[in-house]
Amino acid sequence: MPNVLIRNGMLSGEVCTEGGHGWCGLSDLKYNDKRENCFLSPVLTPVFYFGVPMAEDGFQEYEPCDSKKTIENISKEGCTLKSHPMPCSQVTSSITYEMVEPYYIDVTLNLKTQRSDWPFDVLVATFSTIVRAPIYSGIILEGQDGGKQVKGGNRWVNFNGMQGKIAHPARVDSPEIIDPEQRKKIYHYTDSSVRFDRPFFYGSIEEMVFACFFPLSAREQIRFTVNPLAGAFGGPAWDVFWIIDSPSIATEYEMKFRTVFKPFEGANDILNEYETYLANTL
Repeated sequence: MPNVLIRNGMLSGEVCTEGGHGWCGLSDLKYNDKRENCFLSPVLTPVFYFGVPMAEDGFQEYEPCDSKKTIENISKEGCTLKSHPMPCSQVTSSITYEMVEPYYIDVTLNLKTQRSDWPFDVLVATFSTIVRAPIYSGIILEGQDGGKQVKGGNRWVNFNGMQGKIAHPARVDSPEIIDPEQRKKIYHYTDSSVRFDRPFFYGSIEEMVFACFFPLSAREQIRFTVNPLAGAFGGPAWDVFWIIDSPSIATEYEMKFRTVFKPFEGANDILNEYETYLANTL
């Protein structure tokens, strides 16, 4: 079953197992069935796993894209996209999309590996959303740049990736994703001066807004970046990293968060949405 239609409230979309360049997930996401698709790729596509040397037998850079996929747990409002393990990382992953009225998508990520040896002692899963927006269109974070608090109480930082660097949580020791192979040209390993206070972001696409809300408990496991131009698709990529330290065999790791897709009504509206989300997840 290559495509499953899900819908609830104002949102509809298709979860697909076959997409361009192997990018699969929640595609053709629309608000009220009347707006042009704002996304050039499926939303929150699983793209990379990091933590295995490139010289490893069977290494595939885009392993989640190349894996076999199936759709399970199908209902009117949601379903689960499962990526089956490949020889190198031996990771089974699933991403469950559940649409919640009026314009939310609750997402659950699950990862499990049968690989016992992780040479870099970390598993990093990358999820990407490429938007139909001008090149260098960035995301808005709550935080600061260079550790400097802006006068006047302005809590927002416009982060466009700065040629592909990463935004980390503030007040965390050694937050960088370590690259033992010194591939500094790979943006996933390059630090920026931007630090976020709480783990959420939003970005505007014409009159719409797309936001990702993570619980405070996930703050130190999450990183954000923007690839100003994802060449295969022609638009900026808004990426989320999920970091699992010291992954152990057969342990199932889970991350739950919420996305929002609605008409943009300003920064304060998104902040109110996030505060409501936090109040309901405690």
